[in-house]
Amino acid sequence: AQSDPDQALAILHSINTSTLKSKAQRAHYALAYCEASYFGREHLESDSLTLIAVEYFEQHGSSEMSARAHYYHGQVCYNMLRLTDAMVAFMEAERELRNVDSPHLLGLVHRAKGDIYGTGCLYRNSYDAYAASKECFERAGRNDEVAYANYDLGRLAMAMRDFASAEESLMEAYEYARREED
Repeated sequence: AQSDPDQALAILHSINTSTLKSKAQRAHYALAYCEASYFGREHLESDSLTLIAVEYFEQHGSSEMSARAHYYHGQVCYNMLRLTDAMVAFMEAERELRNVDSPHLLGLVHRAKGDIYGTGCLYRNSYDAYAASKECFERAGRNDEVAYANYDLGRLAMAMRDFASAEESLMEAYEYARREED
């Protein structure tokens, strides 16, 4: 789902969902579909799949599986402009990740929370969430995500009129982009 979302979606579309008999099978299918859609930049227009995954993994899954389900549920809610529901889902994902060493997913959760705070003009909260996402991405060794976090931090620093911090963060993002020819 992450490395080749188009292929993952093709495989998932080829599955006859009526053959998925158990709740576990339906929940795993739903979570895989949500992940592939997210990484393939295909926005789901309903939370029906994410709710299947959330309900199942909250009761029967590991903390990481529950966190992933909540994260993708939050993304769908965010895309549907249900920002309160999205924030609750991201907070649930964050709570589940307290017991799991998954810095990349935690970084994604913090970034998503930063996006919502920024939408509400809560710039300090947004900045702090983006800073937390950057720390998580650094711990995960995800330099690409660190660059995006620097970009987010630079945007927020400009909105807060902290131009020195904005320049520093944006230059770090720029240097990564130049180095990677992105």
